Amino acid sequence: MSVEVWQNLPKAQDDDETIEQAIDRKINAHLADVNAHLGDNESLQSHRASEIIDHLAQSIVNDKILDYQVSPQKLLLDRIHYDTTFADYDKWTKQQNNGVFYNRLGSVGLECSAGSSNYARLYAFNSECIARTPTYDWVWQAQLRIESMGVNGIDSFGVGHTGFTFIGFQCINNVLFAQYRVSGSVVAQLEISAIDPYYYHTYKIINNHQVGALFVVDDNLVAELNFMENYDQSNFCFFEVKETVGDIHQMNITRFTFFQHYF
Repeated sequence: MSVEVWQNLPKAQDDDETIEQAIDRKINAHLADVNAHLGDNESLQSHRASEIIDHLAQSIVNDKILDYQVSPQKLLLDRIHYDTTFADYDKWTKQQNNGVFYNRLGSVGLECSAGSSNYARLYAFNSECIARTPTYDWVWQAQLRIESMGVNGIDSFGVGHTGFTFIGFQCINNVLFAQYRVSGSVVAQLEISAIDPYYYHTYKIINNHQVGALFVVDDNLVAELNFMENYDQSNFCFFEVKETVGDIHQMNITRFTFFQHYF
């Protein structure tokens, strides 16, 4: 006598579809129903109607938001957030020794004339409108390129000041480094390969004041330095081109942003 398994039995005498096939058909129909679970008190409808929609932390990413859809009132303005396309030089300090500055719509340039130890600097420091503090994390970002008439020179961009505490990128004779300085001396440094500073790149520094900093170029992590910041410079932005043996160096900066958490 054969043993019949119930799911293999026809569901009716006039229909040879098995019970298992019928269950599969119903499940597939439910999965294809765009209105499933949207009835009153059903799961998706409750989720959509919730005052706060719960998702995993950091699960909403940039490509899920349409361009130009985030309005200013949606941003947290109780933190330092500085964004400039260099429309003017307000709140910026300029220093030059046989260097020149030029300002174009949406960009700023630094250039040194030929001559050893010539330099041009542009930086911004604490004022009544913005203040960097040592006990909170921050993000620095700039879009720029370096054009050199020769291979000799030192080009620096980041936070602080190269003569004191400095966290940033430094291009030495056209070789790029991630660098941390204290009292003007290099404490930690890593070479960054495969980046040609002649072309425009987006450079970013993500700083954790208790751990150190991540260095990112064009959204790619290129270096990590571990340190506890020796805070003696409030500058939240620093750009410098400097000659060593007489080559002409030029830096073009199209955008700079700085953001500091207050928690």
